[in-house]
Order: sequence, then structure tokens, then C-alpha cells
Amino acid sequence: MPKETQLEVGGLEATAYEGLYLTGSGFSPENLYFITGTFCGWQSMERMIYSTEMGGWGYAITLGEAKVEEFQIVCNMYEDAKVFPVCKTKDPDTLILGPGTAPQGQNWVIDGREDGTPQGSVYLVLFSWDAQAKRKRITWSVTDNPVVLAVAEGLKYKHSYSIVGSWNGYRCIDMQPVPGEPGTYETFVRIGLEGEEEFQFWRNRHRMQAIYPAMPKAMRTAVPVRGPDDRGEQKNWIVRGPTGEGVRIQLQVWEGDISVTISSDTKGTKTWTNQLGEDSRTYFVTASWNNWGFTQMTQSRKNVYTTKMVVESADKLESFNVVVDRDTHQVIHPEMEYAPLEVSLAQGPDDKGKSLYWAFAAQAGTSVKITLDLTQTDKRQMVIWEDEGEQTPALEGHEFE
Repeated sequence: MPKETQLEVGGLEATAYEGLYLTGSGFSPENLYFITGTFCGWQSMERMIYSTEMGGWGYAITLGEAKVEEFQIVCNMYEDAKVFPVCKTKDPDTLILGPGTAPQGQNWVIDGREDGTPQGSVYLVLFSWDAQAKRKRITWSVTDNPVVLAVAEGLKYKHSYSIVGSWNGYRCIDMQPVPGEPGTYETFVRIGLEGEEEFQFWRNRHRMQAIYPAMPKAMRTAVPVRGPDDRGEQKNWIVRGPTGEGVRIQLQVWEGDISVTISSDTKGTKTWTNQLGEDSRTYFVTASWNNWGFTQMTQSRKNVYTTKMVVESADKLESFNVVVDRDTHQVIHPEMEYAPLEVSLAQGPDDKGKSLYWAFAAQAGTSVKITLDLTQTDKRQMVIWEDEGEQTPALEGHEFE
């Protein structure tokens, strides 16, 4: 296991690795670079093509029907010589590590849902060396270059979708396409002795590509669909009914829209859908003043969320961080324990936020407004708070135990 250290490059402080991992080494002429990812089901390593004109190694990735694809780069086809970002990211400017052994899930993510790119569009991925900054660079952009389109045409991979459920011990079972309904798959199951079953879906039979509800044990159709990604652990839909009753389950994935429909005689039909963009996610403050429960933040404008609390005691240090979808594996947190205002970069969402909180103290009766601003480029400004003066003790937001 490599030793973790902290480093700062271009204003971005991040966890890096000593020994096996390199960040400042240029390209060696004898090396070849390959690319692998969800666009090929992680089943092959496709050789990248060096372009003198573009100054780097390129490859074409076709955007599938979910409109999200992940990838890594591999040096000389060695599994222990991968090139990857310091964390799973949609940001091409994130620090690049490698060649080395890539931790699971640390991939680049191309997300066509956020900018409205149609499925079937082709992205040119370019891997290059920035001699001035002494850094590896990665970029991707939609292209209509005929040479790149021809490369994409040579790799026609069709995503598959499987269901993983309690009725068979959570074994992965392929779903069958529905004729005449693009992107629609279905299966039929029967309710067991306990009167309920749980399930989620996997793209390409891979648990790191799960499609799941935002909340565990989801029954309400207001709970949005999430994925495909690696955050679906213990997040399943529940279907209930008499023992032996048949239930038809359909999954539709098309142009980035995902819907899940279940139908049975006793419960009728229920449908869940995904909601695209950051606005679809819910953000909660978990804190010392709500006994580490969840207080939902209110959206004040696009990608900006707020909540308020009232300080009860001047002698107490209050601490908090922010959780996505009430999922403690998706925590937005500082880099240090009890971080003061505008000192620490916001990290995450990830599962590394245990014991890492922002902290403040104020006079008793003071109202404090906490803001999560996802538009900030300076991550020290992403989570801030301000004193709004003395107020009648109350807590704004929705409480969840």
C-alpha cells in the first residue's frame, strides 16, 4: 500500500501517493498508451493514437444511452501502470496520478447529461504532457472530425443491463430488451415468503455501475433514480405484495433519462425517474446542534443551498459538514478537523469525511447562516457561514432523524 501524503499543485491540494505514483514525469518514447472504461464495458484496452498536430495521445469515446461514461488510461497494457485522477472527477483539471495501481473508482467521468449532449455523440479524449507546468493533461470534447468518428465506428459496444435482487440472493440476472421500445428492459419476479423484495440494476453487470434510488429502501416515487455509478451500496427499491404474486419490473435508459416501473395486481403501477443536473440532488447539514441528524438545505438559486441555526451556548464549539442525499458515503468536508472559515478546501462528496468538520463559535442566541455554493471555483469558498445577529432560537430547514 503506498504511503499517502498531501501536495498542492496549481492551488489544488489533494491526497497523493509516494513511491509507486508519479505526477511530474514526462512521456517516454518507448511507451504506448491505451484507454479502457465503461464505453467498452471495461472489457478491453484500446490503443490510443499519437497525434503530432494535437501534441498528445487521442482516442474516441461514444456516449451511450445513459449519457455518462467513465475511463482510465493504461501504460503499455499493464494493470499496475494506470494513469488516473486523484479522485473520481468530471473536471479535466483535477490532478493526474500514475502510472501506478489505480484505486477502485478513481476514473474520469464524461457526463453529457449536464450540457445536453445527445447520446451517440463522439468525444475526442486527448492525453498530453504540459512541459511548462510539468504535468500530464487530459481533455475531452465533442468532435465531428471524420478520422475520430471512424475510430469510434470501429468500436461498437452495446451496454447491457442486469437486475440484482433479494429473491435470488442478489445474483446478477440480465434483463431482456422490450421489442419496439428503445432502451427498455424488463424482467418478471415473484414475491417471496417475507412479502417484500429489494432490487437495483447494474450496467454491464458491474456493481460500480449501479442504477439505484437516492434513498435506501425506496418506496415513494418522489425518490429520484441515481446512477449509473459506484454509490449504490445498500440503496434498493422495495416491492411488496402477497407471497407468490408476480411483479413486472421495467428499466428504461434513453437520452440520459432513466425510469424504473413496477407493476403488480395488488399494488398497481409505480414509476420512478431520474432528475438531471446538480439541482436534482438534495443536500443536508449534519451537525453537533442536530445530534448528527440531517437538516435539509434550501436552494436559494441554481447550485446554491442554505440553512440557518441558532447558537444555544457561547461556550460550545459547533461543528458540521454537508451530506448528499442523506448518504454518509457522500460527504462534503474540509481537509482538517474543526476547520475555521475560508481556510480549508472543500473535499468530496466522498466517504473520507469522518471526523473532518467545519467549526465555529458565536454568542448565544446568534443566528448563523450556512451556505453551500457549488458554483465557486475557490473551494475555500464552497462552504461558508455568516453571523446574522441575535434571533429567537429556531432552526430553519427540514429535520430528518
